[in-house]
Amino acid sequence: MEDLNKYIGIPWKLNGRDFKGIDCIGLVWLYFKELGIKIPDGDGQLIEKQSCRKDIVRLVKVLQTFTIKINRENIIPNDILLFILPKYIILLGIYLNYGKFLFCDKYNGSVMGKLNKHWNNYLIGGYRIGT
Repeated sequence: MEDLNKYIGIPWKLNGRDFKGIDCIGLVWLYFKELGIKIPDGDGQLIEKQSCRKDIVRLVKVLQTFTIKINRENIIPNDILLFILPKYIILLGIYLNYGKFLFCDKYNGSVMGKLNKHWNNYLIGGYRIGT
């Protein structure tokens, strides 16, 4: 698996797509780009402030263009995780293994988390690249 340390500590930046700053979509895009896998960078529209509270359908539509939906019981490393947090905040992450995942938030930048009870309460499911 890719050296994960380079993905930890990247500052949060709305619409960011490189190691200088990323949002959660940017983290997913950058991670797979570094693995040599090209995925769409959203739907071509810039993400507006607070869109994480109102564009759930938009994000899922983009995910469905290059992934297949996976039930939480079938998640494997490199699957994209979709969380819906309180106040309808959308968060994407990348499942690593052993219950760990990468994600990025406004306050901490990119970090590694553990799929514990807290996170499992908000996990909607996973998406796997492929057909």
